[in-house]
Amino acid sequence: MDRIEFQVRACFRRSIRRAGVRDRAPLLVAVSGGPDSTGLLRLCLAEAPARDWRIVVGHIDHALRAGSRDDAAWVRNLAHSLGLPFLSLRARTPTAGRRGLSPEELARRIRRAGLRRLAHRCGATWIVLGHTRDDQAETVLLRLLRGSGLRGLAAMDEARPPWLRPLLAVPRADLRHVSERSGWGFREDLTNQDLRFLRNRIRHRLLPLIEAELEPGAARVLAATAEVLRESRRFLGAAVQSAWRAVRIEETPDRIRLDRARLASYHPAVSVEVLRHALVRLRGTARDLRRSPLVDLDRRMRSGRGGRLALPHGRWAAMNRREVILAHPSLDNRKETDTADG
Repeated sequence: MDRIEFQVRACFRRSIRRAGVRDRAPLLVAVSGGPDSTGLLRLCLAEAPARDWRIVVGHIDHALRAGSRDDAAWVRNLAHSLGLPFLSLRARTPTAGRRGLSPEELARRIRRAGLRRLAHRCGATWIVLGHTRDDQAETVLLRLLRGSGLRGLAAMDEARPPWLRPLLAVPRADLRHVSERSGWGFREDLTNQDLRFLRNRIRHRLLPLIEAELEPGAARVLAATAEVLRESRRFLGAAVQSAWRAVRIEETPDRIRLDRARLASYHPAVSVEVLRHALVRLRGTARDLRRSPLVDLDRRMRSGRGGRLALPHGRWAAMNRREVILAHPSLDNRKETDTADG
């Protein structure tokens, strides 16, 4: 083991400890066949004997290019040569995004759903991913360009069950070094060079330009900034939970009633997140939920005006002097508002 691999293994172990991964835990290691995921698999196998982990190799074939079946076969053969169970799914990803999603985002969602299915099949408590410090920096830039707020700029969490990213502090070049030392080889995905995708333009053009001409070590700085923002997000999250308990009057599957005066007493940074939390609970998902309608609702709530406001995905809000009511479209919003005003 050389110095670089020693340092990478140390980062990996620290992350595992912070996440609280238990001995004898079943782990699904997501392996695409590229250098990052094969390096991750090498690290997991190196640590497994001491921790008595049960490792399963998982692979999602997006069927986006001619060689994807060959990649799946390569990963399967690697897993079998190492004596590891192998699970895979072939999930066709549309070449064009839908509902305003980019093809990359759609592929990511399909991949995450597929990995969850594989984890359920093998009983894995963690899904281990090979994202690196460079991936984190790219994510920060990508979301900055898309106008994300605190939640988006905090980028990827190191551990958010069932997802575990134990290499977010490791440069991509160092992980590739670990992969090369394994002697297993790896697959090169040529779509990672395709500059039609925004993330690839950030990876191959924008970030190298920043590193070369503006800020050497920018990837490290951006990843560190994301960590600071995640701490702020955790602090805000605790404040939001406390406010939620204070302002919630009633919650049913179709309706949530909030104390308007109490909600307005909080800073907008908190009250907007409380409204978001309520809408997520009402919808059952945060998917495709934009911040701007919630900011509009918060402003209306603070203005003292009543009436109704349309919310994303058919939900709506009604306000009177005492309450803010968020409801499912199955309810008659006019009747609900009249009742609230009475």
